[in-house]
This record gives sequence, structure tokens and C-alpha cells, in this order.
Amino acid sequence: MLESQKLSFQEFMLGYKHGVYVLVSDSCEICFKYQKSIEYINNANLYFVDVITAEDRDFAYKLTQRGSFPMTAVFWDNQLEYVRLGQLFDLQLEEIFASLKQFGDKPLSPEEKANELLWFKFRLNV
Repeated sequence: MLESQKLSFQEFMLGYKHGVYVLVSDSCEICFKYQKSIEYINNANLYFVDVITAEDRDFAYKLTQRGSFPMTAVFWDNQLEYVRLGQLFDLQLEEIFASLKQFGDKPLSPEEKANELLWFKFRLNV
């Protein structure tokens, strides 16, 4: 796993979401096993997000309408595409690999994310 793949929940919450996000709870054994089983995937558009507090869990639920962990959520241009719950295995991971392929190997730069976030906020106010 690349260091850039680790996100705090605050970074996830406030940032522009464009990629595959694996939300894990620090008190969840399945989450730990799932993260260990896929952390070999060094794709810059795959992120691991620690959900620690009750407020984090509440926000994750509001964002995804799902309350279980681990949660694999795919966002395209700050819009939720789909969510898969639980530890994903070979056949289920094929869908995730296909999504990662669509994103490509290069993540959006911080400048691109900032510009996209501003544009997204502008569209919401129109």
C-alpha cells in the first residue's frame, strides 16, 4: 500500500471524491482482514479510510445510505456510483478492478481536485 492511499476520515469528508474508497472501522476484525488482503494493490485511485468516531460513522451513513463496514465505495467526480459491503473476494473484486481501470493509474492532482471541488460547489448553488 502506498502512503498516499491512506486517508483520514476528515480528508475523505472534506476532499473531492474521485476513486475507490475502502472505509474501515478500527474495531472491526473483518475490516482488518479485508484491508490486509487488498493492500497489495498499488493503484493511486484506491484509498483506505479509517472510520473511527460515531460522527464519522454517521457521516458515512448519510453519504452512502449504508451502515456496515468494511465498505467499498466508488465515487466518480464527487458522485457516489456504487457501494459494496463486507470483505470482497476474487469475483467481487473484479468489479472493483474494472472501476480502477476506468480511473487509470494517475490520480487527480491536488490542483485538479481543488478546481473540481469548486466547480462542484458552484453547480450545487446554481
